[in-house]
Amino acid sequence: MPEESNKAAGDTLETSALDKTEMSETSSNKQQQQPHASPSSLKRHLRKTYGRRPMEMVNRYFRSMFDLASYANNAAFLMRCRAMRVVPRAYRVESRGIKNTRHVMRILDECSYRLMLADLDYNRLRKVQVSRLLERLHEKLEKIMSPEDLRNVVLLAKGKYETVFEATRD
Repeated sequence: MPEESNKAAGDTLETSALDKTEMSETSSNKQQQQPHASPSSLKRHLRKTYGRRPMEMVNRYFRSMFDLASYANNAAFLMRCRAMRVVPRAYRVESRGIKNTRHVMRILDECSYRLMLADLDYNRLRKVQVSRLLERLHEKLEKIMSPEDLRNVVLLAKGKYETVFEATRD
């Protein structure tokens, strides 16, 4: 990852030193390097180039990115709730069948809070597990795919991650 950011910084420095003809050649090369800007064209290219098995791994990579975004967002939300000692409505335990005395309400509130903490622990655990799965999938894809195709997959997956993270947050 750091190498890519260094390359991007170096590329911007180089393009400022190029003359207009070289810049037009560079832009045409960039258009040729990124023929798979849309997810469907990238998917077709990968299926045609690598076959069914690597495509399944790419699909798992995307699903795992979606899961990671969801778990990360839920964990962050629940940590904020814990810090403020607030229990969201979804975690509220209620019992309409018994008399709601002060003692009963305290027990239900404690149960609600513990339920929220248990879900926080679960989201943290799943976040770590999915992160490890993503690392293993990335290593496997590095062995199978070309660096350019892998870069396209990772960039698209990160974009989808941001989209899912924002949608889950809202």
